[in-house]
Amino acid sequence: WEDHHELANALRILRNLGRGLDDTLKILEELKKSHRRNSVFHSQSSKLMSHIGDAKSSPQKPTGKNSRFINPLMYHDYNDSDYEDPPSPSP
Repeated sequence: WEDHHELANALRILRNLGRGLDDTLKILEELKKSHRRNSVFHSQSSKLMSHIGDAKSSPQKPTGKNSRFINPLMYHDYNDSDYEDPPSPSP
């Protein structure tokens, strides 16, 4: 009984440590459930997002040195008859 006070303090510390571990386990279980829900949602929407991208992060009209103009390709319907062959050089 000489160390009664020290043992009582140690018992209190151990009890609080046990409560802290219980709280930590509860938090970890909640994080695990949340991660599971988010990963299922992400796996379902990731296919769509890979094609359309994130609309919030892309500017409507890019400006500055990263902006560029893309001109449409022009389709020309040329016939061979539009061109005359140059005369072949004589040897």
